[in-house]
Amino acid sequence: MRPFSCIILAGGQSSRMGTDKAQLIAPTQVDLLTYMVHQAELAGANEIIISRSPAAVPEHLRRYQIIPDRTPNQGPLAGLLSCLSACRYQQALIMPVDMPALAPHYLTTLIASVGVGQAVYYQNYELPCVLPVNEAITDYLEQQLNDANARRSIRGLLAHLQAQEIALPQSSARYFMNTNTPADWQQFIQGYGQ
Repeated sequence: MRPFSCIILAGGQSSRMGTDKAQLIAPTQVDLLTYMVHQAELAGANEIIISRSPAAVPEHLRRYQIIPDRTPNQGPLAGLLSCLSACRYQQALIMPVDMPALAPHYLTTLIASVGVGQAVYYQNYELPCVLPVNEAITDYLEQQLNDANARRSIRGLLAHLQAQEIALPQSSARYFMNTNTPADWQQFIQGYGQ
């Protein structure tokens, strides 16, 4: 497997959750950001970059690169744009902070499935995904963020890149659960370990 960077998107406002999702305590008794960093390590990331305000990152995670959005409150594309320029490798695994059931083998499968310069994601799930790290993608992100009428979505980015879609068995859907609301979080907690 080629070396790769991992960007963890953890800079959102968590408005639907009502509290910072990255600070929620997972069943493993660590905050969700720490848990997702550990998942990236288990998947073999050669470097981990956290998209978040440095002041909001726990001390024990400060050994990783922590990069705030250059343009705050613009969604995940702003976090991506800020972090991609810091990547040392040609591929970046992009992970959200709010998928606590995501297992490392799903991440390694994505990485193993992508060719140089390609993007890949799982069917019906824009995240996690693998993106190429190059000037063309940063140019596209800058255009999207400067265009008030742009879609500004991961889905739009993947469509623009003509990303490869990998089929995912329906039985795997529970591992891709986003925890955006308190009800989502409770559903995850109740189903954990089943």
